[in-house]
Amino acid sequence: MQYAFLAVVLAGFVIGLGQVWFRRRREAPLRREIRSQPVTFWTRLSQVKVREGSGWPEWLALNSSMALYVRGDSFDISSTNLPVRVVMGMEYYFKTNETSIETSHAPSGNSALSWIVVTGSRRGEESKWRL
Repeated sequence: MQYAFLAVVLAGFVIGLGQVWFRRRREAPLRREIRSQPVTFWTRLSQVKVREGSGWPEWLALNSSMALYVRGDSFDISSTNLPVRVVMGMEYYFKTNETSIETSHAPSGNSALSWIVVTGSRRGEESKWRL
């Protein structure tokens, strides 16, 4: 019984890594294009939350040290820790002409925090980011 549980856990881990690998491979041309440009501005982000078009019904907090890098006509939100960025796939690239940026007090309206909301398209689906 314990080997069956171990097999299920390992299968879930392999499936998760496979999804990250496929996404990284699919986004490689955009990543190379954006990373080839010099960084014009960057800042660490104290808190990042994501809400994808399908899947997660609520805001999902990314609990990693994240940073916003602006590079010419594009920007990326990625983990500052290279192993986390590569293994967990915590890097997201956007072209500025395909995104919109606004400020908001949501997701918690009673919070004193102000958020920068980035709305962009990834894999044909709308994604929202709270920075």
